Amino acid sequence: MREDFLPVNRADMEKLHIEQLDFVYISGDAYVDHPSFGTAIISRLLQDHGYTVGIIPQPDYRRNEAELGKIQATIDSVRNDRDIHITA
Repeated sequence: MREDFLPVNRADMEKLHIEQLDFVYISGDAYVDHPSFGTAIISRLLQDHGYTVGIIPQPDYRRNEAELGKIQATIDSVRNDRDIHITA
């Protein structure tokens, strides 16, 4: 069993000595690190394959325009990267 949760903020990343994430999983659900939850299954599978993964659980974008702006800026930067493919 793993002792550390996946990072959900910069402080968690620093604690785990992660400078940059390979994947960021944005979910409308709460982050529950249990194998019956999709976020945990996908994130831990990526982690087991050597990738660093962070979670943004339940971002409060409706009442927080700054949060929405950050999410949109991240999506835009990824969308403009030729080495990354987004499927939805």
